[in-house]
Amino acid sequence: MLLLGDFPDHPKFGQGKFWSVAQDKSGKVIANGYKMKWHQIGNGLVQLRLTIGVFNDECFLCEAYVKSNEKKDHRQLAKFKTYLDLIKKERYTICGRLL
Repeated sequence: MLLLGDFPDHPKFGQGKFWSVAQDKSGKVIANGYKMKWHQIGNGLVQLRLTIGVFNDECFLCEAYVKSNEKKDHRQLAKFKTYLDLIKKERYTICGRLL
């Protein structure tokens, strides 16, 4: 999460296996949406995802989930689009800040 303070200049943001733009089911880029990705985490070797909305100079950590299959990934990204819309409308609660 601390890398977000260096967005987009840190080299990790150029690595597709760590960071990518979020895309919906049809492959269309979700505006202001990104995914942080971790592969083969823990004993269960799960794929962890964190959706992030970037607006101006602020990053909003939306929701983390385990990507168990493509359907789940698409469902989570559909929910993410709703979260981004709420953020644009300033209808959100800040639960904490990373400095």
